[in-house]
Amino acid sequence: MTEVILNVDQLPLINEAGYLTIEDDHFTHLSRILQDIHVFIFVESGSIQVTEADIDYYLTAGDYLFLHAGVHHYGKVPFSSGTRWYYVHFFQHDTLHHDTFRPERAAFMTPKTYYHKQLRLNKQGHIHQQGPFIDRFKQLLYAKREGSVRQSIEAYHLFFDLVRMNQHVNAPHQTIAEAVFDLIELHKGHVTSKDIASSLHLNYSYISTVFKQTTGQTIQQAKNTYRIEQAIKLFQYEQLNVTEVSERLGFPNPYYFSRVFKQYTGYAPKHYLKQL
Repeated sequence: MTEVILNVDQLPLINEAGYLTIEDDHFTHLSRILQDIHVFIFVESGSIQVTEADIDYYLTAGDYLFLHAGVHHYGKVPFSSGTRWYYVHFFQHDTLHHDTFRPERAAFMTPKTYYHKQLRLNKQGHIHQQGPFIDRFKQLLYAKREGSVRQSIEAYHLFFDLVRMNQHVNAPHQTIAEAVFDLIELHKGHVTSKDIASSLHLNYSYISTVFKQTTGQTIQQAKNTYRIEQAIKLFQYEQLNVTEVSERLGFPNPYYFSRVFKQYTGYAPKHYLKQL
């Protein structure tokens, strides 16, 4: 049990959230099983010990821990005097998506299926820049004045920040991916492998591997996405028909264009035009 998983398209619905301080050294964590409710703990100062599924966890300032719904957890060692911590209790999602979310550029037109992904939250970790994280937690607590839904929205922000912190972005790889995106836009979707390799002074096979690892899509998919975005703009703002758009964007024929368009948008071009 190493991760807590949430659906991208659902809020982590708040059951309870708060901030607590212990002034003596006699308090140990409650012994309990919370059915359907996950627990998140973040220690601002002091120390906390909690056991879950026979595994002991020791937290100090800046550490966080998720406790799983339906699993017995309890304390063995008293909290240190003066311990301060934030906590969130939130309902687990009943049915989870299978694909894992990864950061990537937003497309001009995002299909609903894009959101059928999961956020994977590390079981435990440490926050190095605690100030902004504590500010985010304070926003969550303050949002109680606006109701539980607002608090749940703030909790989503909090957990999304955690996901981003734990995605170890390789800076050189990110630079390569951004350069490829820039070349695709510069060449209006028609950049060749030779153009890319020459511009970046790197082997194309290496570039394409790095791009796929960093963005989750191939360079060809990124090129097609760009051209379909341009097609949508032409349909919307220049009132061109399918054949005209296909020719303008350099597709070999309208049939191939229609196939690619439907693949990326979920609609055949003629069906999409009827909705405008």
